[in-house]
Amino acid sequence: MLNKPGDEETTPSPRSVGGDDAVNIAAWHVTGREEARGDVAPDYDRVLLRVAHIYEEEDDPELSRPVVLDLKAALAGLGEVEAMEERSLTGTWDATRLRRWKWNTAEDREEDLRRGDEGKEFTVTIWPKQIRTFFVHFASRKS
Repeated sequence: MLNKPGDEETTPSPRSVGGDDAVNIAAWHVTGREEARGDVAPDYDRVLLRVAHIYEEEDDPELSRPVVLDLKAALAGLGEVEAMEERSLTGTWDATRLRRWKWNTAEDREEDLRRGDEGKEFTVTIWPKQIRTFFVHFASRKS
């Protein structure tokens, strides 16, 4: 809701959008900030990692190809990777629980987009212009 100049309330109130799966982002954000105000140490055992392929499909014959990443090897300098879980782009939702929309396209690459990841726990394939987000869990550094 837009307010006219002179109205007392100048910021829109938080609201939920959608059905049962909707999240009230404003309330979630405030709650997260309130929790962070205490003497809570950062948790480096779990980090949010976003990987993006910056090329279009036909930008370059070599650089526009899908990239296969072994994240366990790539992140070895940060610690021992114990587990990975793919998340939504924002990191809010577990990607395996999302209900995806289906689009009729001339080329249906949905199967191709996941084919390179089968049976390889820490290996992911990133296609041109694709962005994937993961929680990466490291072996605990706490003594």
